[in-house]
Amino acid sequence: MVASITLGLAKFNELNIDVLTQSNFTKSIRYKNLNFLKRNYSKMLAFLGPKSIHHAFKQRKKYHKAGFNRLLLYRATCNYFKFICKKYDAVHIHGVSPYSFDAIDFCLNNKVKGIVTIHGINYLNTSIGLSSTQIEKEKYYIEKIANSKHLILTVISKGIKKRIIESLGIKAENIKLIPNFHDFKETSTTSSLNIKKKHNIPENSKIILSVGNYSENKNQKQLLEIFYLLNDPTTYILFIGTGINNLKLKKSKENIILCEHLPKDELRSYYLQSNILAVTSISEGFGLPMIESLFFGLPVITFSDIDAIEDINENSNLVLVKNRSSKQFAENLKNCLSTKWDKKSLKRSVDKFASEIIIKQYYDLIKNSIELK
Repeated sequence: MVASITLGLAKFNELNIDVLTQSNFTKSIRYKNLNFLKRNYSKMLAFLGPKSIHHAFKQRKKYHKAGFNRLLLYRATCNYFKFICKKYDAVHIHGVSPYSFDAIDFCLNNKVKGIVTIHGINYLNTSIGLSSTQIEKEKYYIEKIANSKHLILTVISKGIKKRIIESLGIKAENIKLIPNFHDFKETSTTSSLNIKKKHNIPENSKIILSVGNYSENKNQKQLLEIFYLLNDPTTYILFIGTGINNLKLKKSKENIILCEHLPKDELRSYYLQSNILAVTSISEGFGLPMIESLFFGLPVITFSDIDAIEDINENSNLVLVKNRSSKQFAENLKNCLSTKWDKKSLKRSVDKFASEIIIKQYYDLIKNSIELK
């Protein structure tokens, strides 16, 4: 989503955008008004002095999830950021975590203008297993950003905004809501790939789809249990996502299919030809696959405590299961598979999440941040 936001903003010709990545090394590449800053080993070593190494060494136990080498990389990147950021009219930082703490701190202390977007609340998500230090720092910086006169805090769902307000006592007007978006187009609603033929699924079978990288938080384990409860030999389940082959099956079943990450052009075929999307995440800041599915007229079943339910749920386009009950989920899922859905209505329900609508909101907010005094 971060890449989609950046590429979307680059469509506004009056913006000149420099991109500094955290997770990937990049060459210096310029395309029209979008410029990827060079980020390689030699470049990062130039911004990694003895103090930074010592700091990362001290922090390695506090941020055990990040790892020492990654902390070094974060530190070097933040030093690079500090070196260049004052020349910009505004910055846009994605996430509040160890990789961005130093950059956010620099912006707060030097009155750098811009936006910080939170894509999920880590400090309230026990399934991530953060250290107490990281939890306290995340809360600290969210409060500081929300009360800053130069940085604007944005979140991607009403659920995230509500939980931040309740847990930290921040005023609602200090948090801006800009939801996620889908960037599939009308030309994407046809498919030449036959997924049943590809996976040797009988033509009259029904398909449950799960989309998301494998993790404890995405909770594919519970969805697998739900599928076992369904106990229907004519129904197949397709798990799609990086690392999904780590999902342990109780027994080998030919109607459970694990697919690693798929390119976007291929993924649309799965949305078009499945019968329902099932989401069992423990915590979901927004749930992009849900609006992508609805765009293709594919119904969605999920738990009722997902953060973005209030944003997405419209005219019963979502089937909501309470109390995180696997048995209840399986029963509702069975009913969904036999329901005739109004695909046009499902598709219309996510018109408000079209990329051009959401990107314009980011564009307007960036312009507003530049005008802050």
